[in-house]
Amino acid sequence: MIKELTDKNYNQIVNDTDSFIFVLFKAPMCSPCMEAEDILELLDIYFSKKDIVFYKCDISKNHKIAKKYEIDYVPFTILIDKEKKIRIPNNGLSNIDNYIKSIESVISTKKSIFHKIFRREK
Repeated sequence: MIKELTDKNYNQIVNDTDSFIFVLFKAPMCSPCMEAEDILELLDIYFSKKDIVFYKCDISKNHKIAKKYEIDYVPFTILIDKEKKIRIPNNGLSNIDNYIKSIESVISTKKSIFHKIFRREK
């Protein structure tokens, strides 16, 4: 289930969530945003067993968040990683395959061969 990210709950959600956070910024009368919301629902189902939560944020009602991320065009998406860093910002509507690839590139727990050779786990 997609939750609402608002000016009121933003700090609590971002600071208290130990999962990856994917946010769709949208506006009410934006047709591409409506398409993006449908895709967001599918992403939530696709990643249901992964450590990621999905939110949507209406920038017409949540000006502080929109200002924080300098959003002047919607739909706009970001992924906040577990270190609270912004990853894969995406301006505009994309297809579901691109969203999946982008998200998986960040949340994947698979280690590259470089990591295995040069950064030994302790």
